[in-house]
Amino acid sequence: MGLRLALVCQRNNNVPFLFESAAAAGHELVLIHAPGESAPGHLPAAGPLLELDVFDAPDAALDELEAAASALALDGILTCREEAVPWTALAARRLGLPGIDPSASLAARDKATMRARFAAAGLNVPRHVRLGPEDAIAPPPGLTFPVVVKPTGGYSSQGVIRVDGPGGLADAVERVRAINADDLRAYTRDPVADGVRGEGWGAVIVEEFIDGPEYVAEAFAVDGRVHVLSIGYKGDPKGPHFEESVYLAPPPLPAEAVSAVVEQVAGGMAALGLTEGPGHCELRLRGGKTPVLLEIGARIGGSGVSQFVVQESTGIDYAGLQFRQAAGAPLPDLPPTPEPHAAAGNWIIPLGGHGRLVEIAGLSAVAAHPDTRRILTFLDPGAVVRPYPAFTGYPGFILSRHADWRAGVDYHRWLA
Repeated sequence: MGLRLALVCQRNNNVPFLFESAAAAGHELVLIHAPGESAPGHLPAAGPLLELDVFDAPDAALDELEAAASALALDGILTCREEAVPWTALAARRLGLPGIDPSASLAARDKATMRARFAAAGLNVPRHVRLGPEDAIAPPPGLTFPVVVKPTGGYSSQGVIRVDGPGGLADAVERVRAINADDLRAYTRDPVADGVRGEGWGAVIVEEFIDGPEYVAEAFAVDGRVHVLSIGYKGDPKGPHFEESVYLAPPPLPAEAVSAVVEQVAGGMAALGLTEGPGHCELRLRGGKTPVLLEIGARIGGSGVSQFVVQESTGIDYAGLQFRQAAGAPLPDLPPTPEPHAAAGNWIIPLGGHGRLVEIAGLSAVAAHPDTRRILTFLDPGAVVRPYPAFTGYPGFILSRHADWRAGVDYHRWLA
């Protein structure tokens, strides 16, 4: 018998992979969405819609959800939206449903807290300094340039800027502060969970630039044991802005590098208190060898894109694991380290600038390629794209499956 699960504030209504997983298992998804945002009621397994002001009036939204709980008869509640993780944890606690600890959800949303906990656990973390809204802007002691400036509560590389010398630092910090005040204002408050207050998501981090390729590990924790399901290559972005471009799994890493990544990811999730559920873990390999933790999100990545990559490359239904865990249902045995049998990727159609979108050309040729699995577009002609470090959205995703890594690399080069 299928489960009835609430999905909180799905960001992208054109990414179907969570919904297809739910439909295949006979689950129904109650779609909670914020005022002014639409919900993907057209996708498989989509059930009733419930509008709650999750971001601007979170306490009232919890009260409304509790009042509707008996009629909704939910088996669980979950989200794959970064900004909604803390509210979802509080909602699960309020309804007596399985979920991550609310205090852990706050730590997983604040990059400053995250780095402090990683460092205290003896993990590899960039040297950094946190600048509150009123702190003076000065070259951080002990840091050498280049550095990276970013918001503590951002997402999707929004507001992430590389600065190569002291002369550019003040401008970069002020630009990130403006993004915090404008674009991220609703998501950078200091919520309270079980008496624990967030440490200021509206702050700015200045940290060392880690020179080395970027990777993402998709993890899942069960009773405190972390299983790394997949490791993917995310390119080698150098800045000054860090527009996401590629995701391809599994990369040809040597066994010792895989073991080092697994060790850092498991330690990072434990340091944050993420003992149950997914972890979307971003790292860089300093010098191509030593993994350095950048951040861990307590969610399935990319509005569900990570579900596609994990399932296509390993056969594991990543979303299905979270659905079952959110309801307290038994889970299958999971491998301690990745066991891929194919390659899978997501190529993000690049913006390469800003302005008014006229068209995305070439998609018919992409659709005809045998390795192409899905083409998802998000920006319509006429959309106004703002310059980075602001974030308007991605033009689209091209998702693929390949016999091996080399075939995936060749395909991405062909797309480019």
